[in-house]
Amino acid sequence: MRMLDFPNSTNVDELEPAPWTLPDVASCLNVNWKMKEAFNYSETLVDAVIGDKGAFKEIWLSLKTDINGPQIDIYSGLLDHIGTHATLLTDVKLPVDVKSERLMALIEIDPNKVDIVAKTVEKGI
Repeated sequence: MRMLDFPNSTNVDELEPAPWTLPDVASCLNVNWKMKEAFNYSETLVDAVIGDKGAFKEIWLSLKTDINGPQIDIYSGLLDHIGTHATLLTDVKLPVDVKSERLMALIEIDPNKVDIVAKTVEKGI
């Protein structure tokens, strides 16, 4: 439950669709969420699902140090730079079929750290 911390907004306009949101989106959800804290609090859940205490930390250590891996530091490359605002947009591509629904998630990041986050994401792709 600690993962689900959605602080109130001090500015009600933050929760309105952004000006660049197209009028034909199916849905737009803006939330404030303590995402970094939620990530950290997911440790016990991940360990329990995997069935191995310490697996969560091992996964992220391996991504950082494995010479055959992407060598991503999830904290200094991403989590230390995310904010608390997220937006989820959905729409439907025409003509409608079983693969028409699309979803886009946007997460606030520190504008001064865009290069760091972009490099981390590129390494992970």
